[in-house]
Amino acid sequence: MDFGNNLMKIEVSIQGTDHISAGISLQENNGTILDKNNILVFKQNHFKTILSNAILTPKKYFKSQHVYNPQIKDQNHVFLDLKVINQSLVYYVGFYWSESKQFADHQAWEKHLDDLAIKIENPIQINIK
Repeated sequence: MDFGNNLMKIEVSIQGTDHISAGISLQENNGTILDKNNILVFKQNHFKTILSNAILTPKKYFKSQHVYNPQIKDQNHVFLDLKVINQSLVYYVGFYWSESKQFADHQAWEKHLDDLAIKIENPIQINIK
């Protein structure tokens, strides 16, 4: 996990398919799905706090999103569908907890995700001569 980002980078090497899905459990269906194309967030109240799970991917790997929700506890999920390119893909998963006080509020967390998505699309490049 990258310190301060609350996200873990996952790089997958895979053969035999051109796409996979990464998901977030909707648990008791008491939250909100925030759909931002290549960023997927599930926000929920948890007692007196807010929890949020996120998946994001570089745009080139983004295919779509879908929800599987049979209304059965622990079987409800939202998925980010990802393209496999040259037998690999990259995505990031992470979380927000309001009591950590790392972010002022959930809106600040969402802005953080938006900023990270921009940085992922435009990485810093350093050339050493």
